[in-house]
Amino acid sequence: MNPKRKKIIAAAIVAIALLSLLVIVLQGSPANYWITPAELKALGVNGGRQARVAGQVVSNSMDWDRENKQMVFKIRAHGEREVLPVVYQGFVPDSFVNQSEIIAEGSMNGKNFVAQNLLVRCPNNYLAEKAVGGLFKTLRIEGSLYQ
Repeated sequence: MNPKRKKIIAAAIVAIALLSLLVIVLQGSPANYWITPAELKALGVNGGRQARVAGQVVSNSMDWDRENKQMVFKIRAHGEREVLPVVYQGFVPDSFVNQSEIIAEGSMNGKNFVAQNLLVRCPNNYLAEKAVGGLFKTLRIEGSLYQ
């Protein structure tokens, strides 16, 4: 085997090893998953443990305290009965409205989920899918909501 071929094989092995390591690290990252309110309750996550909870804002559950810049609302995942009260203090995105698909990042404090971060799914990404009439179920794909 000539030296040029050995170098190519060695470079390919190193590239594959680095790519494999990158995939393993990204798969284990908390940024790549979320749980539903029912799963949060079943897991008993409390005591400041961080979690990412996804769901839909329950209609007419939003209560905005302008003075304290605090939003209190409830979320529910598709097909679930479990409702999770969420408290969020900070900037609320313009796209945050009734029935928005969201991911709240934070921890449980008693019966409320205290969110430090609030992500709202862009409505343009799922309007066409909703028009199909419920053929899609919510899937977990790298921390995003696909319906």
